[in-house]
Amino acid sequence: MSKISKKTKLKALKLFKQGCKGKATAKRLGLNPSSTRRWCKQYEGGNESWVYCTYDRRYEAMNEQVKEGIVLKSLSKEETKSGLCRKYALSISVLNVWIRNYTEYGVCTRKKGRKRKGGHNDGIGTEEDGRAREARKATAVRAQGDARRDYLLQDVLPNLRGRGDGSVKKKVLSAVAEARKLGVPVTRSLKLAGICPSTYYYWEQHKDDSVNNDVSIASHIRQIQEETNWSYGIPRMTQELKARFGYVQLNHKRVERVMKEHALNAKVRIRRFPKGYYRIRKETARELPQNILARDFSAEGPMCKLVTDITYLRVVGGWLFLAAVKDLYDNGIVSYVMEEHQSLAMVIKAIQQLVDKGFDLHGVLIHSDRGWTYTNRAYVDYLRGLGVVQSMSRRGNCWDNACIENFFGLMKCETIYQNRKRLLTKEEMEQLVREYIAWYNDKRIQKKLGYRSPVQYRQSVA
Repeated sequence: MSKISKKTKLKALKLFKQGCKGKATAKRLGLNPSSTRRWCKQYEGGNESWVYCTYDRRYEAMNEQVKEGIVLKSLSKEETKSGLCRKYALSISVLNVWIRNYTEYGVCTRKKGRKRKGGHNDGIGTEEDGRAREARKATAVRAQGDARRDYLLQDVLPNLRGRGDGSVKKKVLSAVAEARKLGVPVTRSLKLAGICPSTYYYWEQHKDDSVNNDVSIASHIRQIQEETNWSYGIPRMTQELKARFGYVQLNHKRVERVMKEHALNAKVRIRRFPKGYYRIRKETARELPQNILARDFSAEGPMCKLVTDITYLRVVGGWLFLAAVKDLYDNGIVSYVMEEHQSLAMVIKAIQQLVDKGFDLHGVLIHSDRGWTYTNRAYVDYLRGLGVVQSMSRRGNCWDNACIENFFGLMKCETIYQNRKRLLTKEEMEQLVREYIAWYNDKRIQKKLGYRSPVQYRQSVA
């Protein structure tokens, strides 16, 4: 580091008098912030000698007794480190070295260099000096303990008195236990904290129970995640634990903490494009059905609002295309078709399945994106012949059809992405999709449905 001129220090002093602090002064003068902060502290303490001297090393002339007194003042919290640095023209690094040496070796200053064979390098070689060093170390430890004890009795326990929050009570009990280790009678600490003795002794006997309970909860969470392909997040996991294992008073915050500590979180999908990617794409008007759904994904009854889309599934030797139709009333999949090639007949067949099941589609709203299959004149005429009200997303806005897109993402995340070791064949992928849709409709609970599956929700409402 180059030498700082007196002219620069005078500029810094002028800025300090104008009210600038160390960081702002360093930025304006292009200096190291640590140096300007040290100057600012010395200036605030009334010391301006740093302007006229290159480096203040007056601490080297101090004897061991003076240094020991400074260290003891810091350890006993009689004065702050910054106050001692300003008072004795010290840097914080020098004071920290003194404290570390005094705590570990019993002396503030140790000689530099390697240890001599059979001797000591800290100036203490006799047995009497060794006892003195140990006494100094004990004094330092005792000073730290006294400072911590005074802090607990004067600041912690009185300030937390009378607060009924459960988490605060645990902090108070922990502080009482710490003060007890430092030699403070339990009755005195409990009187300051305003806590009954029976509460403290009960907590002391059962403080390890919560840790054991967390291990039990973690094992149950792992069991549920393995059964559900690691797809349950915190809200659904909380409800599942309450329903299956009887955790009546279990809080979702505790479930979140246990899942995080034991690496049991759901394996969520990663965002493919940055947020707002599609929003900035320019929209162009076309002679196509408008966005009648308008992101109103709530339905008053079954078969009132349907959403549909196509997704690609990679298989051995090519792709498998899945066209699915979702009912917004209960989020259930009411029809789906899988083929090796994307075609117009595929999307028409998905709608035809609903007609074959006996559903009357007259007046039903069916929403889709602007893919070529859904904008084809034959598909539009087919829906018009059934009396269907067709709605289409705006160009470049996948959020207009977010419900079916979300289903496809969940299906891939909870099935295909769990096994990336090899590609599935066409037959294996078809079997996987059939089993997942059956499980999704019958058993997969959803928060929107009151933690019920689509089938359970429709049965309970009916």
